[in-house]
Amino acid sequence: LWVSGVEIDWRLLYPEGFPKRVSLPTYPFEKKRYWIPENTEPLTENHYQTSSSHPLIDSKFSLTEKGVVFRKVIRETDPVVSDHNVQGKPVFPAAAHLEMAYAAVSRFEAWTESDLCHAVFLRPLAIRDKTEVRIYIKEESGTLDYKIESGSPSSPVLHSEGKFLRRETPGETGEQRISVEDIRARTVQATSRETLYTRFREEGVNYGPQFQRLREIR
Repeated sequence: LWVSGVEIDWRLLYPEGFPKRVSLPTYPFEKKRYWIPENTEPLTENHYQTSSSHPLIDSKFSLTEKGVVFRKVIRETDPVVSDHNVQGKPVFPAAAHLEMAYAAVSRFEAWTESDLCHAVFLRPLAIRDKTEVRIYIKEESGTLDYKIESGSPSSPVLHSEGKFLRRETPGETGEQRISVEDIRARTVQATSRETLYTRFREEGVNYGPQFQRLREIR
């Protein structure tokens, strides 16, 4: 309206008083640009970073239709598999599946107080030379689901999957305290560490030093 010549009462725009005028500098502006340069590269997984790292997942992640995916390249020489040999092959342990899932879920601030409520191990994850392992995280109705896969994304091999449930009371785990001394007092027979790991080797499961943590079984 104003550019068409209509008189406008500009005071209506400032019911609480007119703002103060600021004088522009009288010297010429320096002709330098300080704009952030435009990024013409497409977004890739390298653009997504987490604040911390974990031995079983890389700090990078990306978004896919299957959810958020974390990746980790596992090599035969990594202690997590070199000390866990099954039938002559380095195999990713079941406990490492769960630890990888916990590490991925902990990246989500809203799920730091959560518990594993379901886990299924579908097929062994044998490592050859070096293998890329992917874990997909996706929020479903009331749970945070994970899937651990290997192989190519176009032809994946599913090894394990499970669900996490958000803890109703933060800080409480519901874990039951068990007295080790009470258990020892109730048991008589004991299997020594040496006997236990010898039996494992005879069955084709060879545990290296990193996995020989049991002292005895009662």
